[in-house]
Amino acid sequence: MIIEPVITNNFDGFATLVGLSERYIREYTTTRLVPKIDFHPEAKSLLVVGAHADRRRVAEAARNQGLKVIYVDPEGYEEGRKFRPYPLEAPQDSDMLIRMKACGFTRLFRKTYNIYSP
Repeated sequence: MIIEPVITNNFDGFATLVGLSERYIREYTTTRLVPKIDFHPEAKSLLVVGAHADRRRVAEAARNQGLKVIYVDPEGYEEGRKFRPYPLEAPQDSDMLIRMKACGFTRLFRKTYNIYSP
């Protein structure tokens, strides 16, 4: 079961591509850059697609609330024809890592859940 909204600080449209609503986590109108996050009581895990920057705080909040953290990140990027490693900043031993680009994961996710969007 997928519980919405998708928590994001990006404008990449991932949630829209898979038909889910979004909640932006960056707050520039307060002194806290990332607001306190409470997860749905039925949530079992946090799926983190592209895991750098402020997502560390969201993952920490998920762990503190007993959720399994699952990262989807290739831990690097293509620069021309060369792959440049860019390891995750704060994964924990209990976390799961799927080394895959977000675009590939989005296609797999849409196919698995039979979600169509143009």
